[in-house]
Amino acid sequence: MSKKLADLSQINEELSGALHLLQERLGDFPVKDTTQGNIIQGTASLLQRCADIVDNKQSEKPLVRVLHHFACSGGTLISKCISSMPNTYLLSEVHPTTHLNLGGNTEFRPTDVISLCRYARLPNIDELSRTILEASVQRVSEFLNEIGSKLVIREHTHSDYCVGERETGYSEVVKSLSHSFRIKSVVTVRDPIDSYLSLKNNDWAHFSPNNFEEYCRRYVTFLNNFDDAQVFKYETFVENPSDQMKLICEYLELEFVESFLDFFDTAVVTGDSGRKSSNISKRTRREVSNEMQEEINKSQNYRTIADRFHYEL
Repeated sequence: MSKKLADLSQINEELSGALHLLQERLGDFPVKDTTQGNIIQGTASLLQRCADIVDNKQSEKPLVRVLHHFACSGGTLISKCISSMPNTYLLSEVHPTTHLNLGGNTEFRPTDVISLCRYARLPNIDELSRTILEASVQRVSEFLNEIGSKLVIREHTHSDYCVGERETGYSEVVKSLSHSFRIKSVVTVRDPIDSYLSLKNNDWAHFSPNNFEEYCRRYVTFLNNFDDAQVFKYETFVENPSDQMKLICEYLELEFVESFLDFFDTAVVTGDSGRKSSNISKRTRREVSNEMQEEINKSQNYRTIADRFHYEL
């Protein structure tokens, strides 16, 4: 958000408070033909004009598309398909404040300004990281707009919801970008049984307590931030990828071409850790132990997800 727009929003809030105070103080006083009435009517008029300007400025903000999904839920496959659309460029696994892969030993990251700032132990690093991300995405968006192309950001949702003792409960990427951009979000979801089994297989269960119920609780918190219209099931996608990708592109305002099926597997994205294939098809579920089956049967949060997205218990 520009400083002028931020100042205008602040004025708008202050005027709104002043108008509310005047109305409280005057109560039922007949104000139509009084000085007080003129003040209130004038303040209300100015307040409306400020609100109109803010709304118009909001609608002028550039659009950025954000893809949200838990790890091991088919997001890499869908990201590759999206990045195969004409004039579409996808930035993969974006997150401004994650501490994953930043261990005790520094790594050679000459182009990663945010990581270098963390290594240098700059003060207020999280807020600075959000600012750096916002400025970087603004420039990338402007560049792509100049050449008639679209930007899609695949956020690293795992860092928001599946790291540490408590999830953030919101998207750091959206928080960083919402002042400067209109956000269109698409969520992809997979049966938590399958994604949790893959997560454990990859040793990516970075949360505590490390069990299926806790994983599903975090999944529910994540999904509650979105409407069903924004959510696309991985299982439905692999059954009919062309139709599902067309719906995703329509929602994200991206051009769709059927031929993406011929070359999606050539797309290069980070986080490509799943089972590799150029064929989009349903995967066989990993083995479920007796102990795991007991966790599934007891999980109330899994039942919540299963009921909402029609997974079989």
